[in-house]
Amino acid sequence: CMKGTREKIFGEIDTWLDDIDAPNVLWIVGSPGSGKSTIASSLVSQLTKRGRMGSNFAFKRGNVTLSDPAAVWRTIAHDLTRYDDSFASILAAVLKSGTVDPGRPDIASHFESLIMEPLTKRHNQSLPRDIPVIVLDGLDECGSDPSQTGQRNALLDTFVHWSHLPRKFKLIVTGRDERVHLSFRSCCKQIELPTGAEVNMDTTRDIRNFFERRFAEIGGPSLDGWPGEKVLDTLTARAAGLFIWAETVIRFVEQGLPDEQLEHVLMGNLGEGDNVTKLYRQILELSFRDANARMLNVLHQVATVIVLAKITLHVDDLPSFILQPKASVIFILNKLSSVISVGSDSGIRIRHLSFAEFMCDPHRCPQRFYIDRFKESHNMSMACLRLMKKCLKFNICNLETSYLPNKHVEDLSRRITRKIGHPLIYSCRFWAAHIRDTPTDLKENVDLIADVREIFQSYFLYWLEVMSLTEEVMAANIALLGVTGWIQVFDAKLSDIIRDGSRFIVNFFTPISESTPHIYLSALPFSPRDSIIAMHYRSQFPNTLSIHSGQDHTWSAGINVLRGHKNTISSVAFSPDGKWIVSGSLDKSIRVWDAETGKMVSGPFEGHTDRVWSVAFSPNGKQIVSGSDNKSIHIWDAQTGEMVSGPFEGHTNGVCSVAFSPDGKWIVSGSLDKSICVWDVETGKMVSGPFQGHTDQVWSIAFSPNGKQIVSGSWDTSICIWDAETGKMVSGPFQGHTDGVLSVTFSPDGKHVVSGSSDKSICVWDAKTGKMVSGPFKGHTDEVWSIALSPDGEQIVSGSWDKSIRVWDAKTGEMVSGPFEGHTDGVWSVAFSPNGKQIISGSSDKSIRVWDAKTGRMVFGPFEEHTGGVWSVAFSPEGKQIVSGSSDKSICVWDAKTGKMVSGPFDGHTGGVLSLAFSPNGKQIVSGSWDKSICVWDAETGKMVSGPFEGHTDGVLSVAFSPNGKQITGKMVSGPFEGHTDGVLSVAFSPNGKQIVSGSDDKSIRVWDANTDQ
Repeated sequence: CMKGTREKIFGEIDTWLDDIDAPNVLWIVGSPGSGKSTIASSLVSQLTKRGRMGSNFAFKRGNVTLSDPAAVWRTIAHDLTRYDDSFASILAAVLKSGTVDPGRPDIASHFESLIMEPLTKRHNQSLPRDIPVIVLDGLDECGSDPSQTGQRNALLDTFVHWSHLPRKFKLIVTGRDERVHLSFRSCCKQIELPTGAEVNMDTTRDIRNFFERRFAEIGGPSLDGWPGEKVLDTLTARAAGLFIWAETVIRFVEQGLPDEQLEHVLMGNLGEGDNVTKLYRQILELSFRDANARMLNVLHQVATVIVLAKITLHVDDLPSFILQPKASVIFILNKLSSVISVGSDSGIRIRHLSFAEFMCDPHRCPQRFYIDRFKESHNMSMACLRLMKKCLKFNICNLETSYLPNKHVEDLSRRITRKIGHPLIYSCRFWAAHIRDTPTDLKENVDLIADVREIFQSYFLYWLEVMSLTEEVMAANIALLGVTGWIQVFDAKLSDIIRDGSRFIVNFFTPISESTPHIYLSALPFSPRDSIIAMHYRSQFPNTLSIHSGQDHTWSAGINVLRGHKNTISSVAFSPDGKWIVSGSLDKSIRVWDAETGKMVSGPFEGHTDRVWSVAFSPNGKQIVSGSDNKSIHIWDAQTGEMVSGPFEGHTNGVCSVAFSPDGKWIVSGSLDKSICVWDVETGKMVSGPFQGHTDQVWSIAFSPNGKQIVSGSWDTSICIWDAETGKMVSGPFQGHTDGVLSVTFSPDGKHVVSGSSDKSICVWDAKTGKMVSGPFKGHTDEVWSIALSPDGEQIVSGSWDKSIRVWDAKTGEMVSGPFEGHTDGVWSVAFSPNGKQIISGSSDKSIRVWDAKTGRMVFGPFEEHTGGVWSVAFSPEGKQIVSGSSDKSICVWDAKTGKMVSGPFDGHTGGVLSLAFSPNGKQIVSGSWDKSICVWDAETGKMVSGPFEGHTDGVLSVAFSPNGKQITGKMVSGPFEGHTDGVLSVAFSPNGKQIVSGSDDKSIRVWDANTDQ
């Protein structure tokens, strides 16, 4: 800030810094342009001079590192080690202990281990007189990517936790008000920067002082007193508290003859709107008032590329995209210098986001300057494809040998810069993203489709070279999967080619990623004989290997592989609309993936402190429930990853299975403590249970379609059906399996129960009589860990420890599809999409895969964000999302269509998530965990909305909602239902909600009256 301005605010901050009784978090809040960052910058300078600047982190939208919430605490911890040797010693001991992995995007863990623990220990020692201060600027630019919403919320939670540190440790945060939650506001001191009608006298005086000093600098001694009191008063009034307005005026005045430029500002009133809008209009109209058609065209091209660019571009990049001389680009940038800056690195940045918003708003921006974001996305796509056609070629970096992996090519970075260059790297990475931003109804799309076709016919392998060399192979597959639907509208054959290209990447991901030459030496020759890509390109590379026998004719069953989890994926599920997939893992995290592309769109949701055994979407798809080895259940917002409820605690051992009731109001949980509980999603209270009757761990539970009954499967080899309200066993135990029952579910009509067992078989039972009506289906060579019925009830999918997935005719027991092979370890969880066309699977190989249910072709996956095995998966009711629970204690929600993680990981359980289920409306998720608890989560935000429900004495292996959503098996409203002699592995409600079926390790199945416990 300029000397003499903001003095009252800095005085207030100084008082706060010295007040050890005040909250130790300061929140400086204001609207865009109110001067938050300028204040933060001045604070950093002042604190540095005083020797109190501990760390400064300024968020920047568009900068991969500086917009990443996961980078904050590890950066601050590093900075503090340079400030204080004692802190450095404590932190070194923490890192040596191996309790935290700074490389993982685990914000809660970073804060606890890298900040909270060392500072707490440091407080117990003699502290320096000047304790360091932490400054975080621009919170509104943090986590701007939708997939980072969960991490952003996790960061906000750590601010709340900072408030629990000794008051001497001070944290300053700046940002807009609309993106923080109440828990943060309530724990901090707040300084608001008023604007508009609410501007106060102090801010008005500061802006006037700013104008006086800056005009004095512009005018110099010869223009003493210019431009006069009246003009200064007028400009101050127009600024209305917005320093961005005042600074933009000064920069504009400096662009030309000062008195003439100022006169334009004073006389200009170019339409209605707020003062910032009027000022931007004036700048454009005056800077280009004499512009001819060519200059306006160059202006439009330059501004469009800057506004629509996915990352920061440089001055030298622009000519490649707009085909204009560099001199013309620089001329336009100079004209726009009041609103667009060029850094010392030649990076082009819009000074304030409000200018980009103005340029794309047809109601605010004059027509001749207006950027039609949708139409111009087409032009950006064409520019990227044009560059690719011009520059892509074989062996673009002149690699001499295929024996060296990319990371061992000594001068690779220099070669990439010289041979590829930033414009081509950008084009290869973002061409598909710009296409997806383009409306499908543009007539110009005919040319766009032709260019895409040419890329795949002539340049596809060369494009993969660039993506391999720049370590973007995963992004390459996400790009292809994301654009196939758009292309399908125009050219189904081209869409098939692109899908085949995706399969090419998925199946040879490792060799392509590690060594670029192996695109040609391994991937191309070993692709199936009928691969469209391979058939087209093999003839162009005749000197590569030729496979004479044993070559596959078609691709393997998997369509995609989702990577990210660090341990076994214990549970996966589709969202009700099929767009997302949620995964839970033994790495304690939950992740949400786009079911179409496989991109993680949310997560990891972190809160569980132990393995996540089970995850499930709520019926409306907005929430995810997770069950963990830490005995708790959490409910997460599926979109943001925020814990909306929980942990629900009551189990005395890990929660193995969780499920929402059909109406989303209840969650049922099954636990290693051999019991089942039903929980109220809203309150987190146990409304029924624990149902006790199983004599061993309850590994699986499910509500009946009407929500009145719960079925449970247990390690005691039995299945029981319970009344969801009373906890009474109404049917069972069903006995027939010779080993533990690992998975149970009701048929869509509620008349039958399907079970999968450690005895390697699958059985179908009459839910009323307990009679085995079909089975055992045999074919698996190891334990059947998960089963699911297709929406029409005609087929059963099973996942086994033999690493395979099989589809069976529910009536005859005949295997109709499979085995689907691709996982490299046991399959923990399987689920059908709501339309029955796809199947998701989660495995101990840490991956999630999406398969075509009819052909067995893998359509997406693996989703790999969990750091542990995925123990439970479930679709949301409408099939658009998948929830997964993992041994990493977390829950993730994935878009079932794109494969992106849309929410999570939900963290709250202290043990692996054993079981998950969506509520009937898809808005909530119930989870059961190894930590003996059940939690209910908001499926959209990831926030725990209820729980943890506690009452089980061991892990909750299975949870389910009642059909009306009011109860959860696992939440005690009735019970415990006791009768099984071993662990209950699975439970589910009957369709009318009056009975619960349970399966146990005591080899029996029991049906219980949900109201009476009998």
